[in-house]
Amino acid sequence: MLGRIRDRGLADLPTLIGWSYRGGLRWRSSSEVVRGGRNLTSERVVKEHRHLEDLFEALSRTFVAEASDENVWEAFEELSNELHAHFDQEDQLYFPAIWALKPELKEPMEELARRHDMFRDQLRRIGDHLGHGDLEGAAGVFHTVDRLFRVHEQLEEQILERLESELELEE
Repeated sequence: MLGRIRDRGLADLPTLIGWSYRGGLRWRSSSEVVRGGRNLTSERVVKEHRHLEDLFEALSRTFVAEASDENVWEAFEELSNELHAHFDQEDQLYFPAIWALKPELKEPMEELARRHDMFRDQLRRIGDHLGHGDLEGAAGVFHTVDRLFRVHEQLEEQILERLESELELEE
């Protein structure tokens, strides 16, 4: 998505993330962007979360299978790169747009962004363990991150659902 934003320019940013300027900056109505009962932005975030869960599962399997250091490192790099891109997208695009629309959600969204920083730190720890050939240490940190991320993504999805419900009532 970040590549598409660079290609199309910032003028298209609200459209890319499911927002509309019609009548001021606002969440696009369900009739404009709903597919299967979900807002486009919410749908994207949920889809990304499911993709990240698949990557967590893939890395978990490499730890369980006691795969080679190289296989573990490759699975970790893929997950780490995708998580960093996902966090950057949420921190720089989705969250600021949400709290601009609903200032009362700024505090919970800022807390989610702080958790992204914690996840980034934990990913560095996993990388450090792997860099030193410590698969057991890496696996321990990874399993904690895996559990925490699943709770984190549920919180994000609940906030998006709440926002959608509130905005539908305002229409």
